[in-house]
Amino acid sequence: MAVITVVIPGTARGKQRARVVRRGNFASSYTPKETVNAEAWIRQCAVEQVGQPVLLGPLALEVDITVSIADSWSNKKRAAALDGIIFPTGKPDIDNVFKLLADALNGILWKDDAQIVSLSIAKRYGQKPSTTLRLNEVVVVA
Repeated sequence: MAVITVVIPGTARGKQRARVVRRGNFASSYTPKETVNAEAWIRQCAVEQVGQPVLLGPLALEVDITVSIADSWSNKKRAAALDGIIFPTGKPDIDNVFKLLADALNGILWKDDAQIVSLSIAKRYGQKPSTTLRLNEVVVVA
């Protein structure tokens, strides 16, 4: 099988924790609107670009997060960021970005994100913010 590639334009977001609302003895939880909207955007991008293959076996996933460079940076600092000398160490955390991607793509690219047996994720600076996913089926040799 060929590599499946999905590009999600825009600034990467991390998955937010569920919020709990208490009213007297009653408590309920909900997913924050920003997370719901981000998951919908990820699903829309994937379906538009590759459809819904819903792969079933073990999977290897590479994720490249491109973070935009601040307009206020000097040309020297900007060049260093684009050359990979300076890395983005701020929010969002890459593990939370992965959680958002993995949950959003359940039933779209894979049946369940537990199928991901190999993961590579990196965060770098670039001209335009985006997240690129490359997905491969892991070949099992018997």
